[in-house]
Amino acid sequence: MRCFVTILLFTAAFNATANIAPDEVGLHIGSFHSSKQFTDFNPGVNASWGAWTVGAFRNSEAKNSVFAGYSIDTKGVTALDLRASLMAGAATGYAARQVTMILVPSLNMKIADGQPNGLVKQTRLVLTYIPKLEKQGAHALHVSLRFVL
Repeated sequence: MRCFVTILLFTAAFNATANIAPDEVGLHIGSFHSSKQFTDFNPGVNASWGAWTVGAFRNSEAKNSVFAGYSIDTKGVTALDLRASLMAGAATGYAARQVTMILVPSLNMKIADGQPNGLVKQTRLVLTYIPKLEKQGAHALHVSLRFVL
């Protein structure tokens, strides 16, 4: 929760002073793992500036993690504005290694439009596939929300 408040405060400060506020903020909800030895409740937050994203979350090993990555996104297709993304980056906080390289695909779709003149222009549901990275690891399907500002 402190991390979420910190990112919101930084966002507000940057927006007020230098107009370098993020384009999007995300709220991590949880994951469904292929092995029951991992925790499915993975709250966290992230912020994106164009293709670059940074964030923090409670990982599947019940440890705090930070991550950064660069995404390639498709344009929306269909009435649902369905989009595909591929993010390459790095995450910390796992027992196997201090820094883990990640390559994760995701699908996201619009679930709500924002209010006219509101802070949030659009809300999107994001499903991210996290491949098994270690022999003793697990595959995961991660659920999050993305708020387009």
